[in-house]
Amino acid sequence: MSGRVSTWANRFIAAAIVQGALALILTAYFVLGQFAWLKPEVSRVIAGGSAGTWFTVGYVTY
Repeated sequence: MSGRVSTWANRFIAAAIVQGALALILTAYFVLGQFAWLKPEVSRVIAGGSAGTWFTVGYVTY
């Protein structure tokens, strides 16, 4: 099996790279937006409870 190329393994690796890049972009947007343009700030939404708390739990556990 050393000579076989797995199509599904290549797809999985590509999907993992794309997901990682999207997570990096989303994180950078939230962190940089916290200082500049996001209103209300992400920290206030999280501290307010309710939907912000569930968003944070989902984002951290992802």
